[in-house]
Amino acid sequence: MTLLPPSDEQQKVIDYLNNTSGHVFCTGRAGTGKSHVLKHYQASGKHKILVSASTGVAALSVDGKTVHRLLGLGTALPADLYADHNKLQYNHAWIRKFDVLVVDEISMISSDLMDAMDRNLQIIRNSHEPFGGMRLVMFGDPYQLPPVVNDDFKKYLKLRKYRSEWFFDAKVWKNDTSFDTFALEQIQRQRGDEQFTHLLNAVRDGSITSDELRLINIVGGMNKPTDDTLLLAGYNKTVFDKNSQSLAQLPGKMYSYEAKVSTGFGRDEPAERVIHLKPGAKVIMLTNDGQDRWVNGTVGEIVTCTDEGWVTVEIDGERYNISPHPWIPSDCAPDMFPLSPKYIQLPLKLAWAVTIHKSQGMTKDEIEIDLGAGAFSPGQTYVALSRVTSASGLMLRHPLAPSDIRVDPNVSRFFKNIDIETPVVV
Repeated sequence: MTLLPPSDEQQKVIDYLNNTSGHVFCTGRAGTGKSHVLKHYQASGKHKILVSASTGVAALSVDGKTVHRLLGLGTALPADLYADHNKLQYNHAWIRKFDVLVVDEISMISSDLMDAMDRNLQIIRNSHEPFGGMRLVMFGDPYQLPPVVNDDFKKYLKLRKYRSEWFFDAKVWKNDTSFDTFALEQIQRQRGDEQFTHLLNAVRDGSITSDELRLINIVGGMNKPTDDTLLLAGYNKTVFDKNSQSLAQLPGKMYSYEAKVSTGFGRDEPAERVIHLKPGAKVIMLTNDGQDRWVNGTVGEIVTCTDEGWVTVEIDGERYNISPHPWIPSDCAPDMFPLSPKYIQLPLKLAWAVTIHKSQGMTKDEIEIDLGAGAFSPGQTYVALSRVTSASGLMLRHPLAPSDIRVDPNVSRFFKNIDIETPVVV
């Protein structure tokens, strides 16, 4: 896929990655282009790069693999559990051919899992250096996505002297190992709307005042949804109800398309098992097209449904026939591909509404937000608000309350202790 040129700020990070060898964390506000930097780094060809992510869906979106299966961790195992040295070295020897391990959405990697990655890479690469001498390049924004851990697991981490569940509190970083942090500052998504950008930044770090919150509520209450407005909701039921009701209101026959799933694919399924569609349905694409006609997150409209399993989608005035897409599990080694299990389904889903969590990476001109009973996780409100390109496209079903602005204190501590330099190195 053809890449747009990077901004000057992004290019500085790319140059640093290409010309240095230390561990790096690339962060930044929503819409600053972290994924763009990752893609250019991959395309540069300067290093042998292995790309991974914390979940199967996230790994599929960057053409990578999950860190769990990639490094022989299975599920998210505690860092101090026993590892089978011989099995790791035999099954994962191919990893030694790579110089760099990229981890996307690093904020979803827990501290103990980061230490488990360090331990297993030392075993796989037969080296006592941190991460077995492999360079770690991390992308993500802790203000947006936290690691998914329950209260019992937090107690487990506390017993093992972890300060928090966040990746930056892993023990590997305490032992004369460190990473350089780059923070992208230039917003690409909300260009030209400086006041709205300021409000988003205040929501992100929790510094928003009551007057600023009131301003967001006034703007979000003035605008009215249109046929092009995407609903972002905190709960799956709200999304299901909106999509079901909108689909039912369309005239014509409903078509159902069921996925074909091979045994062993795993739990992170990239598309719904059964997709119900009608001509006129709004859909969002779930893959990047090799001919640059759409990307993961592009919105279109169903024109034609067939009994043969394919549909026609209109995107930006052009019509394309879309057939079922075969996904390979993100945790398969390269030599497994011919015999790998597959998940075969139309690479799209209904898109009158999506959950806030699934909206990561989206950019929309119009969004409506429904947090239901309120935000239930740090960063949730910020993720929702930052999907829209300008304040004129923001709609709120319910006014935001101060309790909806949630920032994890560990994240605040982490960023507070970083010495900021110019222009982008922090």
